[in-house]
Amino acid sequence: MRLLFLLTLLLAACESSPLQNAAQTYVRPVSQEVPDALGQTVLDAVNQLRAKGCHCPDDKWYPPAPALRWNDLLAKSARRHALDMQKHNFFKHTGSDGSEFTDRIKSAGYHWQVAAENLAMGHSDALDVVKNWETSDGHCQNLMHPELHEMGLAKAGRFWVQDFGALRQK
Repeated sequence: MRLLFLLTLLLAACESSPLQNAAQTYVRPVSQEVPDALGQTVLDAVNQLRAKGCHCPDDKWYPPAPALRWNDLLAKSARRHALDMQKHNFFKHTGSDGSEFTDRIKSAGYHWQVAAENLAMGHSDALDVVKNWETSDGHCQNLMHPELHEMGLAKAGRFWVQDFGALRQK
């Protein structure tokens, strides 16, 4: 049942906000990670949404989900893609080098079990971009997905990237 839910979520999210699963095992030590002001604003807004639950545009109720934690490795991955989109002036989940978000997350050193990515372009501020993701079906599903535990964020010019993950567990 869980696999069917994740496959359904992946198909529904499609290009707008991919979600992936991995079956390998890894536990990363906890570190002291602190977001910058922009990241903190987005993290707070997303956690407020997760705390109350949400009707996403698919007209499905997503119940309250645990708060996300900030993760510098996910922020590093997001930064890489935001800068790539800015430098090469494109807007999609596949990087100019052919990398997918899961490749970038892994390359940043994050050993994920569940991962997802939200993109946005042209929004003026952090609250505006979160509201946009909340009103977009696949993005909203990623914001509310209870198996995603951490996030990182980056903005380069007009490009926003939000990477999510849950570490592999033993």
